[in-house]
Amino acid sequence: MILRERCGDMFVRWFFKMVSLCLMVQVMAGAGCSGKSGELSRASIQGTVTLDGNPFPEGVIRFVPEAPTEGPAASAGIVDGKFRLPADSGPVVGTHRVEVTESPDPVPDPDDAAAVAKYLEAQKKKPRNARGQSHGVFSKNDLSATVSESGPNEFHFELTSRAK
Repeated sequence: MILRERCGDMFVRWFFKMVSLCLMVQVMAGAGCSGKSGELSRASIQGTVTLDGNPFPEGVIRFVPEAPTEGPAASAGIVDGKFRLPADSGPVVGTHRVEVTESPDPVPDPDDAAAVAKYLEAQKKKPRNARGQSHGVFSKNDLSATVSESGPNEFHFELTSRAK
């Protein structure tokens, strides 16, 4: 009402027509970009991860695109040293930095002295990553992979622990 009183009906109609036109242009532009030709090319991957020659127990492997590759990172669970991702959720085709993260052990109940002692002893024996952590990212800068559209995209990553 205030806009109508100050500017008149003609301006209000013009204003809403312009807003509608802008919205239609945005919707049409977005529809043109969402077609099949604009989709990222992804590929299936599989492989193994070892730590000091043994299968990596449990964790996550991430494929993070590096320039000029563009797109989202892709992650897969590692179980008994093996990982696999189908093409629909796999990494985009191109060069990637690879990150391997170990799943941390669950912390025991602090009231259970025997369980806490066992947990602390196990933590002392665990291998340490480059930052001296017993879990976390093991090789952030050292690992890379090139994912190809035609495959096979089978990767083997050999990690070594570094004592603190």
